[in-house]
Amino acid sequence: MTGENSASKVGTPAIVRIEPTVFFVEEQGALKQGVDVVINNGGARAACRVAVVLDGKTQEHDIGAVGAGETTHRVFVPDIREKKPVTFRLIVGGKAVGEQTVGWLPQRHWTVYLVQFAHFDPGYTDLPSNVMVEYLEFLDRIVEWCEQTAEWPDEAKFRYVVEQSWVARHYLRNRPPEMIERFVKCCKAGQIEVTALFANMTSDLLGAEEAARLLYPAFELKRRYGIEIRTAEHNDVP
Repeated sequence: MTGENSASKVGTPAIVRIEPTVFFVEEQGALKQGVDVVINNGGARAACRVAVVLDGKTQEHDIGAVGAGETTHRVFVPDIREKKPVTFRLIVGGKAVGEQTVGWLPQRHWTVYLVQFAHFDPGYTDLPSNVMVEYLEFLDRIVEWCEQTAEWPDEAKFRYVVEQSWVARHYLRNRPPEMIERFVKCCKAGQIEVTALFANMTSDLLGAEEAARLLYPAFELKRRYGIEIRTAEHNDVP
């Protein structure tokens, strides 16, 4: 992205550069893209606004008081889907003190999913016999959090990934029928996911048959409880 900077007098704020981000927000059904406006102020603290000029239309954004030195301020502009010039103008005390025009490049849209999981490492923090008991209590809490958020908007529901299928099998073998039913219900609702591999194995030591058999326990759970197996996770070891 190219820019042409027209700075103001020495000692007043000036736009240093324009940095489009990959972040979007939705406002009134339309997407807006976050843009970081980097400003250098060589003088006293000053109240500033940023005017964005696009297709002959101007939209102003109040960025508040800008202190000394280089600071970054985020504004949101319409989701521009074609290459075109966009001008960012810095306004101090009602007067334009400088501007920068950039050749805008459309930003790719990404959907980011944030899902909580924990790495299970029996014996690292305590005796394996103690840690295995703790796992049961952890998953009890996870089931409760899933149930507490079950009626929330879909994007706000609590979700959890069980890293390896041995953990789910351990849970389902050591919990009363009521908790097993609740756990399976959360899985079927898409709030808990059980992954395909039995454990984190050293892949260089596995033959084809051993690698295939890592899937057996997970698919046994699938057949018995109707838990969907869609992904595999390999973590911590080569």
